[in-house]
Amino acid sequence: MLWVALFSAFCRGGVNLIDRYLLGIKTKDLLLNVLFNVTLPFLLCLIVTFLFFSPLQFLELFLRPEAWIFALAIQIASYSFSYAFKHLEISRVMILSKIGETLIPLTLLPITGAWTENEYLFYAASLLAFSPLFIRNTRFFKNIPWIPLVTIAFAMNFQAIVFSFLPKEGGFGSVENFWLMNNAILGCRMVYSFIPLLFQIRNGREWVFEVVSTLNIPMTLLRTFGFLFTQGAFLLALGQPHSYLSWPILNCTPLIASLGGYFILKEELRKSEISTLCLLTAVLIWIK
Repeated sequence: MLWVALFSAFCRGGVNLIDRYLLGIKTKDLLLNVLFNVTLPFLLCLIVTFLFFSPLQFLELFLRPEAWIFALAIQIASYSFSYAFKHLEISRVMILSKIGETLIPLTLLPITGAWTENEYLFYAASLLAFSPLFIRNTRFFKNIPWIPLVTIAFAMNFQAIVFSFLPKEGGFGSVENFWLMNNAILGCRMVYSFIPLLFQIRNGREWVFEVVSTLNIPMTLLRTFGFLFTQGAFLLALGQPHSYLSWPILNCTPLIASLGGYFILKEELRKSEISTLCLLTAVLIWIK
């Protein structure tokens, strides 16, 4: 289960690299985020659904309240992290996410009632793995930005609560059910994404079409498939028993993106980030 979460985190880290560097898209560009984050993957999934699956069953899932609630939880988390990345460097966003993550066990305990000593130890070990980043940013703790912290903590815990209601025993039942639910959530996310788009469409429309006309098509397709793998693995990880153990792995995406930037784009990787990655690897080996 944790390896599925790790796969999702690596895919999301790869998508992050494409967004920030290869396509030249910035997180603050809302119009392009809508286009690339959700719309293209959803349209691709919709074509596959009409070719190989049941469009009527997709429509039924799309109209279910749970699909809209799952999508809302993902979108809130996406917007909260986008806001944080707009105002803070990556390492400090990771610190805020780890602080918010520490509340997840307490948030889910009344719902799942299934926490054991080993599971608490895993959360504690994953938190300890970030100690190099905590030490390097000790001054940051003296003046923590409360708005990003509260929004990230709320988004992470709301997302954990919502996805604790995903079917666990037997998972999604079949490949078709999994595909259709994934597609339904993508469709709901696209609708949510276009709501803020309405407030900026006049100022950004011509610029968006100009950028889209110059896009690297192979990288655009790579990003689309990467996004599909990311959300698919995300749902699989959270559809397993004890899925709440996946959150410390799923929330490591910025660190994984930094690692990818070091190897692919020859960017600097700080010693604190290297130490954190080594400690996280040790924790994964231990939990296995």
